[in-house]
Amino acid sequence: MVTWDRNNPYIWLNNLKEPWQRRLIREFVEPFRTYGIITPFNERGRRVPLTDFRPILIFTIWDAWSILWTYAYPPSGKMKLKTQIDYLMRSLECLAESLITIQPNQNLRPSTVNITYSRETQKGIAVKYMMGASVRCRVPMNCKTRFGELFRIGTLGNNAWTTDGTPSETCRFIHAHSFPTQESSTIEDKGTVSQVPACAVQNGKTLRYNNNSILVDAFGKSGRSRIGAFIGFKILKDSDPKELTSYITSVSEFGFNHIIIIGEIYSGIVFLDCYGRVFVWEDEGQMVFPLGGSPEEASKRSIGGDKLGWFVENGNVYMYIKKPQPCFFQFDTIRGT
Repeated sequence: MVTWDRNNPYIWLNNLKEPWQRRLIREFVEPFRTYGIITPFNERGRRVPLTDFRPILIFTIWDAWSILWTYAYPPSGKMKLKTQIDYLMRSLECLAESLITIQPNQNLRPSTVNITYSRETQKGIAVKYMMGASVRCRVPMNCKTRFGELFRIGTLGNNAWTTDGTPSETCRFIHAHSFPTQESSTIEDKGTVSQVPACAVQNGKTLRYNNNSILVDAFGKSGRSRIGAFIGFKILKDSDPKELTSYITSVSEFGFNHIIIIGEIYSGIVFLDCYGRVFVWEDEGQMVFPLGGSPEEASKRSIGGDKLGWFVENGNVYMYIKKPQPCFFQFDTIRGT
């Protein structure tokens, strides 16, 4: 179990002895602890070499805290794979709790924490993992981007639009869970269940979203075509985002509370979440497909083969691997007489 003392939230750092770890503590943790400094090196950051990992840039106390936490609470190599994953998820929740403790002001701390890991099935262990914290700002209304100008469309809730553009809560970072068995799903045509688990944790809690109100921004017409072509989609022209209510409502059921519409495609929409990730909603299959962590990443995705999709069941978001379906054509044989 992860043992962390809420009454003494910094004491665990004393167990970290490597030079780069002490450097992070000295340059990032102590300035925050003493003076409340979140970004001691401004936008330049600090390049830090990690043990068994390439050097990375650290910008804020939250980056440093998450990296140090990764090394302070590793799972035991004697654990089975599932136990290791459960341990990492609990450690992630404790990381969120620790951030709440050292920074009670919600507006000054990260909105989400996350973990990225790979596993080696032959050895049955999680071989590489890294924890992090997301510090993002909402997209301002009517702002310029490299793909054109963004416009605030409004807020959609209960199938009705309002002009209220003020967010009611922190922008959500949505993850999907793995589905235990395909047989137990009521959805029979989604494909093979993905065994890659993920989690949705915010402020130390796994969230289920009952409030489906969603804030919507959109690119101008020229921007829609530009970014659509960049990531490999033909955007249908002259689609008013408010005419896409059905699609947007379906997207909100996944927990998204702020999206940026790229444009309408055949039987769906392409959109960004407020963290810059690219998704496609396909209405025919009632699934969301993540394409990449940015438009640049989405533009480099492989076309064809298996597709990772998300669906909602009983208020939870699950992931499936959707395999390509073979096509069969029947030709009538014309026989001569």
